[in-house]
Order: sequence, then structure tokens, then C-alpha cells
Amino acid sequence: MLVLFGTACSTEHPTFTAIDGGPDDGATGDGDNTDAPAGTVPLTITRDGTSTGLVTSNPAGIACGATCVGNFTPGTMVTLVASPDPGAQFAGWTGGCTGTATTCTLTIEAATAVTATFNTASFVVDVQVGGAGTGTVTSTPTGIACPGTCQTTVPFGGSIALIASPSADSQFLGWSGGGCTGTAACTTTITAATTISATFAKNGSLEVTRTGNGTGTVVSTPSGINCGLDCSEMYTPGTTVTLAASPSPDSIFTGWSGACTGTADCTVVVTSAALATANFALRQFTLTVAKVGLGSGTVTSSPAGINCGGTCAAQFNAGAAVVLTAPPAAGSVFAGWSGGGCTGIGTCTVTLAAATTVTATFNPILHTLTVTRTGGGAGTVSSAPVGIACGNDCTEDYPQGTVVMLTATANPGSTFSGWTGGCTGTAMTCSVTLGAATTVTAAFAGVTQTLTVAKTGGGTGSVSSSPAGIACGADCSEAYAAGTGVILSATADPGSTFAGWTTGGCTGTGTCSVTMNAATTVTASFTLNSYTLTIAKNGTGAGTVTSSVGGINCGATCSGTVPYNTSVTLTAAPSPGSTFGGWSGGGCGAAATCTTTVTAAATINATFTLNTYTLTVTNGGNGTISSSPGGITCGATCSASFGHGLAIALTATPNAGYTFSGWSGGGCTGTGTCNLTLTGPVTVGASFTVATSSVSVTKGGTGSGTVSSNPVGISCGTDCSQNYTIGTSVTLTAAPDTGSSFASWGGACSGTATTCTVTVSAALAVTAN
Repeated sequence: MLVLFGTACSTEHPTFTAIDGGPDDGATGDGDNTDAPAGTVPLTITRDGTSTGLVTSNPAGIACGATCVGNFTPGTMVTLVASPDPGAQFAGWTGGCTGTATTCTLTIEAATAVTATFNTASFVVDVQVGGAGTGTVTSTPTGIACPGTCQTTVPFGGSIALIASPSADSQFLGWSGGGCTGTAACTTTITAATTISATFAKNGSLEVTRTGNGTGTVVSTPSGINCGLDCSEMYTPGTTVTLAASPSPDSIFTGWSGACTGTADCTVVVTSAALATANFALRQFTLTVAKVGLGSGTVTSSPAGINCGGTCAAQFNAGAAVVLTAPPAAGSVFAGWSGGGCTGIGTCTVTLAAATTVTATFNPILHTLTVTRTGGGAGTVSSAPVGIACGNDCTEDYPQGTVVMLTATANPGSTFSGWTGGCTGTAMTCSVTLGAATTVTAAFAGVTQTLTVAKTGGGTGSVSSSPAGIACGADCSEAYAAGTGVILSATADPGSTFAGWTTGGCTGTGTCSVTMNAATTVTASFTLNSYTLTIAKNGTGAGTVTSSVGGINCGATCSGTVPYNTSVTLTAAPSPGSTFGGWSGGGCGAAATCTTTVTAAATINATFTLNTYTLTVTNGGNGTISSSPGGITCGATCSASFGHGLAIALTATPNAGYTFSGWSGGGCTGTGTCNLTLTGPVTVGASFTVATSSVSVTKGGTGSGTVSSNPVGISCGTDCSQNYTIGTSVTLTAAPDTGSSFASWGGACSGTATTCTVTVSAALAVTAN
């Protein structure tokens, strides 16, 4: 990468394709370059307008003219320079560039089109009417009617004819400037801005005109003429007038014409109208172009004069603005200007006030040639032209297009085995033409011995080497230069153990060092690890666990030894009255069968849960039922859960006023304790009956009558005994028959009233007398 005036520019040289780029380029067609080389994008230049000019680029590639498409690496900064041909003027850019400056800088990222417009230059023709007389000047074609309209515009190369017509009291003394002389009509061809003076005089007047591209003044003795300001004066006929011409600092006086000749002061005897013309020319200075640098290119000027190449110095008028353009040659880049106030890489404009030298620097586009060496052998690579001596110096920059011859020389004990990269083949020499940065690799081979690694044992692992070459695994052999010391390192895979080296002179479990003086085989032994798988049973239930591998039958054997990465199927079988509740550990879930892969010592838990059943007791609420073990205490219907196989004793206790009448369900009968063993849900019923006692009435005495009860039950006469619930209040009423009288009660009742009330708490006997 070259840095030119602070701007980083690619040193890659563009490729280019010639197509028609505008008027007069001699090519056969217009269009974009559709065949840009790989890695480049096209910059297409089109010229239009009414005239012609040249478009060049820096870096080189565009010279349009002939080459109107250049292909550049994306990211390249390209400066375009528009140089109008003589008689033309640059009108401006469109497309990828805009504006009217003659230079445009753009960075090429994709295919880009730029149009440069050149139009025919037009120049002002200025007619000046002077002198003490009067008259008019007209033109063909029309445009000048002076005084009045004294300026017109004429295209480059166009002609204009001027006719001077004096007034009746004046005479036309003649033309000056623009190539016009004498007093006849003047026809002139216009190639630049032009001033033409027409002088009209009256008899006795002395008229002075000034011509040329320089400036100066003319004064007279006796006074009257001071031209610049006053260029006409009336003198008495016969007056002798001396005219003195003084050029401006940037001009020289080149002589008189008309009434005077030569370059000395002019003496005129005024007898009638007279015209003296003073000719001033601009001084000229030499502009010199010096080209430096290891690259090449040309420098041209506008206005023409410099074409360096061949003509590197030319003279230009003082004050002239000379535009220098420096297109680089193919394979070079323009690096910039110095001197003459010029800098940068665009055009250089020099305004001449003295002899001036401008330096243009052209540098070659350089590409780096890099040589690398590979292989087990050794050797050197040299180049012609010199630059590469690899060994020590393996890179060199060469100008684009340089043909570099590389020569490989093997060291003793090694051989040259071939080129890769920018060169191919096995010849000792290789030729490279540099069009881009290039790398060439030279391979040297030495005498080699093969080291082979073998792996044995039930385990797995890998072996690597230093220096690299063995990665076993995949690559278990490598050729090394004879005498090379190789260190082998063994790494066991997970679940394996490196058991040690055998063969090849290596032992133990550390690294193995081998000196390659002969083909050698080294064996690395790896053993497969085994791990203990343990089953733990927990929970309230019972059951067994068996394994497909490892001899587990738990019950008795609750652990086994299993090789690394072995798949083991575990099966859980609950005992009667238990349920398998699931596994924990080993990735096992709730299913009774679990398959786990053993990669380390592990414990897996199997949970068995004792089944529980509901014991339900119903008793009607007239007593209480209790259980042993506890859980049931109910005065009505109640239930509790108990484990499978549990022996339970139920006891019934009647409430006051009731008696226990017996069990039903669950295999229980009678009125004693109910003993049962739970193997499933059970419902047991307990029956209680109300406790009663009798009231008996006996009639005594000599008379007769009846006894009745409330509540009903006794009607004695007929029914003299009735059972009542304990606690019942019974009222007995004695009714004597006719002819008898109630005398008294006896037994549980007393007194002589006909009614008696007793409360039943046991069997009662009452006598009615």
C-alpha cells in the first residue's frame, strides 16, 4: 500500500478494456464493460457535448480518447482529469461525478458510469472605436454595430468581417489588433478572446492605438497624448510630435506601425490626420517539467506546449494559467506534484510570473513476492532479479509485470520436491510474472522414518505427538526426519484408564520418547473401567430388585460391578400388600423397569410402599366402638386406614339404656371382642338394642276391679304385665267394679289413691287391693 499525499491508495494496477468513449476516439461501439476480471468492477467514461477532450485517470487505466473503461479493485480511489482539446471547454461531469471542476475523485465500490461533457469554446470579439473622429463599425455575420453594440461572441475557428465607415467630417485611419491592418474591410479567424480597434480622425489629429497581448502607455511631447487615458489629440498643422512608448512590467514594447516604425521614440509631423500604433507583447517565461520516480507517465499542458514525453519545457505568456495533467503509464501510479505551487495528484495550474519548474513523480505499482518453505528437508530459494535470498530474506517488492526467476537449492541430506502457489512443478527453477501479490512455496524433503502407534486393551483413548504428526485417533502413523526426537502422550477416554506403553522401547504410564533412527511401532494399552452399581430399598413396603447385568438380586445382593458405559435393566417387584413407588437416581422414573447406563459408581433408590385399607365401623350411635391399635373411636359410623396384614381388635361399649347385641361383617360375630387381620377394605357393623324391664300388676282383696296403664300396655283384667324402656314413667289407674271399692296399692306402689306412678328401672311388681 502506497500513501500518496496523505491518501491511502491501492497499488493494484487496474485492467482496462477499450471501447468507444465519445467523439473522435476511433473505436467502434459504446457500452459498459461486461467482462471485468474477477475481483474488479468497471468504471465507464462517456464523452458528449459539441466538442472533444481527453479524460485520464490516476491510477492509470482510463485515457479516453481510446480507453474509456477501466477495471479497478473495489475500494480503489480514482481521480479523473478532464482536459479539453484546443477550441473546446469542459462543461462538467454527470453520473458518478458532478460539478464543473476539471478533476473528480471517487472511490469505486461497484460498476460506475461517468459522463464528461466538452462543448465548443466561444470567444468575445471586442471592437473599440477611437480617435478624434467619428464613425461606425459593422460586422458580417451581424452582431457588431459600434458605437452601440461593440461586442459579439464567435465560436472557436469562426470568421468575422468588420467594415469601418467614417462620418462625413472624419476619415478612417485603420485597424489595429486581431490581425487587422490597413483601412480596408478586415476579415479575421477567432481562436481566442480578441480586441480590434478602429481609429477615426479629423484633419490635424494625431491618433495613437495599442495592440498586442501586452500592455503599456504612450505619451507625447508636446503634451496631449497620454494613452492609456487620452489617445487622441488635435495639433496645429506642421507641429512635430514625439511619441514615447513605455511597456508595463509584464510586457515588452515590440515596435511601432502606421505613422511610426522601429522601437525608438516616434517623431510625427502632423500635417493631416495621422495614426501611430504601439505594439506591446506580454513577456514570456519558460515552464519546465521534471519527471522523477521509478515509474513512468506523461505530462501535457493546456494551453499546448508541454508534452513530456518529448517536450518538457515551453514558453508561455506572463500571467498565463497553464494546466498540467499527469496520466501515469500502465504499471505506474502518479504520486503527486512539487514545485510551482502544485501539490496533490489532480491537475496542476501554474500562473507564470517567472521561469518555473514543476516536478511530477511517478512510482511503479509494486507487488510483493513471498517465498515460503515447507517439508521435512531444508534448502534455500534465490531470485533473479535479486531481492529474494530465502534463507534470510523471503519477501521482496517488484514493479508490476516484472518476471522473477526463482531457483531452489536443497541442503545436503535433503531434496527439492516441488513448487506450489505461484509456481508449480518439480524443476529447480520457476518463473513468476508479477501482476498481484504472489506467494510461492518451495518444498524440501529429507530422509524420513515412520513412527506407528498401535492401541490395545478393552478401553479407549488417544495418542498425540510432539512435534505434531500423530493424532491417534484418526492419524496413527507419521514420517519424521531421521534422528527426530518424538514425544508421545497418551490420554484415556472417559471410562478408561491408560495402562501403559508396550513395544517401541517405552514402558510405564508417562510420556514416551522415541528417537527416529528406524521405523518404530509403539503400543499404548487402555483398560475399560468398571463401577459399582448399588440398589437401596426404602419406603414402608417391601419388594425385590433384580438386574440384567451385574448380579443384583436385592433381597440378598444389593450391589454389582458393571463395566463403563454398560446398559443395565433394573426390575422392581413389590411383595404382596406393597406397591412399587418409583426410582430415584440413575435417570430412572416411576416404571417398575428402568434401563440405566453406568458411567461411574452410582446408587439407585427403589421405593416400596405398604398398601393401606380402610376399616369402616357402623353402630347406629347407641354405643361406642374402639380399636387396638388405635384409630377407631366412634359413637356413630367411623373409619380409619390401617396397613396390610395388621391385626386389629374392636371392642363395643353400649350407651346407657342399651345393650350390645352383636357384630356383623368382617368375619366378626357374637358380642365379644372382634379380632380381624386387614388384607383389604372391611366394613364391620355393631348392633345395640334398647334396655327394658317389666311392670307386673297383681289384684288382691275381696272385691274386684281393673287396672290400666299410661302409656298403654297394662289392661288388667286381661293383660296384667308389660315391658317398658328403662326410665319410662308409667301411671297405673285402679277402677273397682260395681259393688267393690279400691282399698290400696302394694308392692312398687303404695297409698289408697286410685292412681300410682312408677319409673321403670328394673322389674316392678305392683298389687292393687
